[in-house]
Amino acid sequence: MALQTSQSAQANGASLDVGADAIQEQFWNWHAQNTDIVQYHPGFSARYSGPNSLSSANEVKETVSFDLLLGMRLWRGAEFHVDGLMWQGFGFADTRGVDGFPNGEAFRLGTKVPNVNFSRVFVRQTIGLGGEQETVEDEQLQLAGKRDVSRITLTLGRMSAKDIFDNNAYANDSRTQFMNWALMANEAWDYPGDSLGYITGFAAELNQPKWAFRYGIFQMPKVSNGTALDFHLLEAWGMVTEFERRYRLEDRPGTVRLLAFVNEAHMGSYQAALDSPPARQTSQRRGLTVTSTALA
Repeated sequence: MALQTSQSAQANGASLDVGADAIQEQFWNWHAQNTDIVQYHPGFSARYSGPNSLSSANEVKETVSFDLLLGMRLWRGAEFHVDGLMWQGFGFADTRGVDGFPNGEAFRLGTKVPNVNFSRVFVRQTIGLGGEQETVEDEQLQLAGKRDVSRITLTLGRMSAKDIFDNNAYANDSRTQFMNWALMANEAWDYPGDSLGYITGFAAELNQPKWAFRYGIFQMPKVSNGTALDFHLLEAWGMVTEFERRYRLEDRPGTVRLLAFVNEAHMGSYQAALDSPPARQTSQRRGLTVTSTALA
């Protein structure tokens, strides 16, 4: 059982009339969102339990998040965005014991008192390639205006890799959509992120009217789900590529995405765990996974 509320607000900055079409270009904006989730599960009998198991006693847990997002246009095609995040609360059993965890707002790093973090601080440069243009609406992390459909977009800074990759319109955000972790991103994609799900990196995108190709490289945390970043950039990194093909079937839009990623970091080894289950051993592990998603 869960109760979720969400609020948002926005303010438009100044605008500029450009040419005969009077295109409005937004210079700055701000948005705010608040999500409160309360969850309960009754007690149940369990033959086996441990420190990483879901508690067999009844539990009531809550999480609160509040984001204040500011955006500013720097120069032609360039935007700066910052997201100040306040969060508080815990998931069931301190976010342990459930594979597809039921609360995507329950970060690995729980806190009894409100904590503050800059979850996103990045610059985005859009380079138009000419041709047809499209309207950009005023949204979180996006300034209103016009842009070329054929374009190159470069993003540098602290962000969520999910801001750019695997951007499913219907299962992507636990604050407005499904709360289950398994529906927040492609389940097979171990995307780079700290305990809050954000990381520093660079991404490039080539967009065309019917398809897009994206590439990104990101830092990795020193330990799994940790907050400290590993600055040995040649030894710890996460790389991801994605090809997106858009189509229509009887006026119904759809998207097919192929995503591949490689993570290189100091992390647990499956073989080490099999060889010595009680011991905590770490070694270098390299993983390559190719996944696909479809949106109809």
